Amino acid sequence: AEASRTAGVQQLGDDPPPRALISLVTVLPPRASRAELYQTLLAVDGSNPQLQLQALQVLAEPPPAAAEAQARQLVADNPDILASYFVLGEISQQTGNLALARQSYGAMLQRFPDQPDALLALAGLEFQAGNYDQAERLYQAVLAMEADNGTAST
Repeated sequence: AEASRTAGVQQLGDDPPPRALISLVTVLPPRASRAELYQTLLAVDGSNPQLQLQALQVLAEPPPAAAEAQARQLVADNPDILASYFVLGEISQQTGNLALARQSYGAMLQRFPDQPDALLALAGLEFQAGNYDQAERLYQAVLAMEADNGTAST
């Protein structure tokens, strides 16, 4: 996959990257060496949450303040897009800022109260923080919405 990505980028020149290249880049693990590529691809597909997440994950390497600031701005610029809140929450969790992640997931639930993925994200955060009772309540709330949700039932 890495060789295909490298060959695809070299062949582009000034042409916009094909969607297949963007898809390929989003499934590869984030790497600081791809920071410029992420910015190039975001210029073409700026609403791609996986691409945004990878670009910010690279920025989140110590110190994480720049990634958190950009993720906050993403939410501010796109308050009606659920994926923006996920990006901020995931970046915050990755950098250990559980309070900001909790705040992001809470804001997401206020804006999208019937969204099981938002409940799952918050449940995962609570589990990570060691708040097992709260995580269990959140997983049960997901199961009340979707009885066959495999993530919540495990």
